[in-house]
Amino acid sequence: MVESETVKLYENLLLVDEDGAIHEMSEEAQRDGEADVDLCLVGKILSGKKAIWGNRNSLYNSGKGKISELVVSGAMSLLSEFQKSKSVLSTQISPGASRSCPDWLAPPPSRLKLNMVVALRKNVKFIGIGAAIRDAKGLVLAARSN
Repeated sequence: MVESETVKLYENLLLVDEDGAIHEMSEEAQRDGEADVDLCLVGKILSGKKAIWGNRNSLYNSGKGKISELVVSGAMSLLSEFQKSKSVLSTQISPGASRSCPDWLAPPPSRLKLNMVVALRKNVKFIGIGAAIRDAKGLVLAARSN
C-alpha cells in the first residue's frame, strides 16, 4: 500500500493542491500523464458529485428529489464504501503471456495508476463507468464500477 495519502495518479484531468483546491491540469501535465493528488480528497469529491448528480437526475426524470440532508447522507455512505474498498486485499491481475503488446503499462515504482473506462449503450440509454487504481506491480488497490 501507499505510505502517504498524496500519491501520483495517471490519466487524470484534475490537480488537487495541498490546500485542497482543485485545478484543471496544465497541458504539460496532461502530456506527461501525471499529477499529485490527494486520494482521500478525490474520494470525497467524487462521492459528493455522484450524490448530487443522482439527486439532480431523479428530480429531472421523476420530479422528485431528496432533501439536502439525505443527499449529504448518501454522499457519506458512498465515501465510506470507497474507503472500505481501499482497505480490501488486492489481487494481482496477471497479463496474458502470449501478447506481444501489453494492454496495460505499469507506472513507475512508488506511483499509482488510475485506469478508467466508460461504456455507452445508446439504444437503452445506459452509461457504465469503471475505474481501477493499481501499483507498479499491477496490484489493484481500489476499484469501482457503476
